Amino acid sequence: MMGFKWSLDVSYDVRTEYGGAKLSDFLASPEVVFETTRRAQAKMLEALGEDLIGDPGATSHGFLESEALGAEIYWPEDSWPAPIRPLLKEPEDLDKLELVTDFMSRPNTQILRDMRSYLREKVGPHAGHLHEGMIGNAHITTARNLRGDQIFIDMYERPEWCHRFFHFLTENHILCTQDLWRYQGIEQPNFFHIADDFAGMISPGLFDEFAIPYWKRSFEVLGKGCDQVMLHSEVMHPEHLPSLKELPITVVDHGQDPFVTPQDALNSGFKTCWHFRDLELLTGTPESIRALYTYYAESGLEGISLCLGHRNTPLENVKALLEVAREYE
Repeated sequence: MMGFKWSLDVSYDVRTEYGGAKLSDFLASPEVVFETTRRAQAKMLEALGEDLIGDPGATSHGFLESEALGAEIYWPEDSWPAPIRPLLKEPEDLDKLELVTDFMSRPNTQILRDMRSYLREKVGPHAGHLHEGMIGNAHITTARNLRGDQIFIDMYERPEWCHRFFHFLTENHILCTQDLWRYQGIEQPNFFHIADDFAGMISPGLFDEFAIPYWKRSFEVLGKGCDQVMLHSEVMHPEHLPSLKELPITVVDHGQDPFVTPQDALNSGFKTCWHFRDLELLTGTPESIRALYTYYAESGLEGISLCLGHRNTPLENVKALLEVAREYE
């Protein structure tokens, strides 16, 4: 099908691979972001004949909201940071949490302020944009950050406590997002999205109770007046999709979700943001990549999001992906 739209992003992992930097430095220093991105652009231009990265932009590890609530973050030298241990070891620890009403004034968000000011000066106003996905996920994933995998058992053993916890996290996410926008002088963006990567780990039977009401609250407050409102979750199954009809959203982003097919997505009734499996780029062959892309392009989807996500991705696979993408555009 000609006219198949595509866009491409290059992950922080690949940017640091091509730019010769440690991921921990890339996430913590605007100077490193700028210098690494420029080196990566030059190396990619040499290897592929084109720059797939574009201008430097602000970076974040995505746990800032959890960190503001007290989570301790482990910083590996050259891999992704993550919470070290559950902050809420016992259910009663929930009573110790307080809503974050001054998110962009917290010490842990200094890096966002530094990124914004430095990159706006070096590159231009667009380079310093800070979006809501940079500060954290919605309630299910943030609950896992703070409670660990125990949260998935809690929904069976202490459902009322979970509702109290999820309500707190939802209101906190609203406050932090609004403060992020206010800091940038944004009253209401044209586009708003919620990311909740681990939400699909809840069974479809519990989805309507523990996921939908809290997403709906966030969308009604933060998505009001937006042209596009999107939900992103990595591990939803087809059985989860009917519940999404309760949400005031326009787009569903299925991420690298291996459980939902293009036909499932098309049947859901929502506009779909579909992703090419970046693991296929790492482990596949030019032939397998062409075959998978062709399958997506002829499935009825409007377009696809591509990502160079893994280090050591073979160049011949990247070239094959770009070639077939241009054949169908």
